[in-house]
Amino acid sequence: MRKPTKKSITVKNKKLEQFLNKYFNLKTLLAIIILIVLMASFTDFFKILILMAIFIPMAAYSMMATRLIPHIAVETLSGSVLLLGYLYGPIVALVFGFVGGFYGLYKSGHIRYLMIVRIIVTAIVGALMSFFTGITFNLNFIIGIVAMNVVLFFVYLVIDPDPIQNYTHRASHLLSNVLILRYLFLGLYALVTLI
Repeated sequence: MRKPTKKSITVKNKKLEQFLNKYFNLKTLLAIIILIVLMASFTDFFKILILMAIFIPMAAYSMMATRLIPHIAVETLSGSVLLLGYLYGPIVALVFGFVGGFYGLYKSGHIRYLMIVRIIVTAIVGALMSFFTGITFNLNFIIGIVAMNVVLFFVYLVIDPDPIQNYTHRASHLLSNVLILRYLFLGLYALVTLI
């Protein structure tokens, strides 16, 4: 290992000084203080924005992955809608359900009328479940997932009566959300309520 010379130390110090002068000045400090004040004043608003910024790509990538496996539905949109609805109410659940769902459809390139129906049902059930905050989030999540799948099962029977696809989609969605993804959302719920 080479020992640093006086010249290399001076160059590194100048680079550090230039970096600090460029990014840590009065304007930056003032912007950080204003951001902290805004976050303290509108904490829920910023939490919603941060959660949506996390959940929208997560939902899109899970929808893209689901498209690769025929007749299997493992996605995070439903859990995200239920969590946001439980924490912030029906409007947030509806907005996120539609924005996250349609963005996921766009990214996955899987725009079919069945998928559009699924997004609408997911957003509506998430909004309705947001009124049941008297029960634990865990129970709310399970009831919401079961309700989504029951409604979608009967809607799919009317719209596209492919029994194999209907059974496999509903079973895989129910099992993946209740047995696996529920723990992810329970952890996120605990984290968000701590902050």
